[in-house]
Amino acid sequence: MPDFTGFEPLARRIGSPFLTLDVAMLQDGGWAVVEVNDGGVSGLPPGLDPRTLFEALLALR
Repeated sequence: MPDFTGFEPLARRIGSPFLTLDVAMLQDGGWAVVEVNDGGVSGLPPGLDPRTLFEALLALR
């Protein structure tokens, strides 16, 4: 497991509360970021009733 605190400066520069970093171990044992994403997903978790999500979002108004 990498020490993710080393990636904190990069994460702070992105300026979003939601992000994912894909990292890969290098041959010398170091780590490199290979992809940065907005943390979005293409669907809801299995078994989650979509109404639960939308009711919670509506309650935030």
